[in-house]
Order: sequence, then C-alpha cells, then structure tokens
Amino acid sequence: MNSLLLSLFVTACIVIVTAWSELNFLQPSTPSPAEREAEEYAVYRAILGRETERCIHSQTIAADSQPGPTELDPESFPGLDSELIKDYNQACLESIPLNQDLLGEQVTMLSSYVDWPCMFIQGFSRVGFNKRMDEALIYYERKAPPQALAGGGELIYLVKGEDGTWKIAWSQDTWIS
Repeated sequence: MNSLLLSLFVTACIVIVTAWSELNFLQPSTPSPAEREAEEYAVYRAILGRETERCIHSQTIAADSQPGPTELDPESFPGLDSELIKDYNQACLESIPLNQDLLGEQVTMLSSYVDWPCMFIQGFSRVGFNKRMDEALIYYERKAPPQALAGGGELIYLVKGEDGTWKIAWSQDTWIS
C-alpha cells in the first residue's frame, strides 16, 4: 500500500513539474532591445510599403520618431490586447533617431521641417507590441508644406503573418485637414 501511494505521489509530482515547465515554455520571453528594434523597423517598412503602393514613390520622413497620441485608453479599443496598448503608451514616451539604412533606400531623412523638398513629410511614433510580438500599434502621419496645414494622422494596427511579414489589419484616422 505504501509503495502504491509513493508511486502515485511521484507520478503526480512528475505530471505537475511537466505541466509547469510547459506553461513556462509557452509564455513569451521578453525580446532583447535589438529584437525589438528589428521588429519596430519591420513595422515602419510595412507602412512605407503601403505608401509606395499609393504612388508615393519618393518618401521623405522625419529624422526622429514623432510623438503619437499617448495614454490611449484600452477601453476605447475593446478588440485589442490591453498589453499592446500599454506597451504603445510606454513606447511613445520616448523619441528615437531613425536609421535610414534600416528603413530603405527610397527614404530621404529630414532633420527639420524647414524647406521640405517633397510633397509630404511622413512621421512615425514608436511601435507598441503585444507580449508575443505578433501584434503592433503605431501612429503615422503625413503633412504637406509649407506650414503642415494639410495632411492627416492615423493609428494603425498590424499583425505579423506566418511568413514573418507585418500586414496592416486596420487603421483609424485621428485627424485630417
């Protein structure tokens, strides 16, 4: 009887340890700063690709990430993961210099809004990600010279496809003029 109880106890412990290790394995790990940066630029390139499809062949963007709407309320976006919105809010607190080499050759970087050599200048916020890094939220805007009185801004939600590319799932205009 004692050996049967001991055997059942050992079996139960093995099952619990195995289940626990599988649960921990399924939890997404925190990406390194380099992994996060690579995904952030992949999102930027996905949006630039959409604009190229819209016949904007020469793309000019601001040299730094632009501030987006911060403190988005998760209740305003009931279909989105609240962690995604929380990460977006946190990411938008800091502006970073953008790396032209990581954006592509069709992009011209501007360090100021003076003497724009283009039809529109584009700006991006930082990118918010969910824990699995397969959903992204970003603010994007286009402004026309000379005083940026024409243009628009939008929040864009993207999902990462099985092939590893980012696809725009939906966008919501935040302003237009």
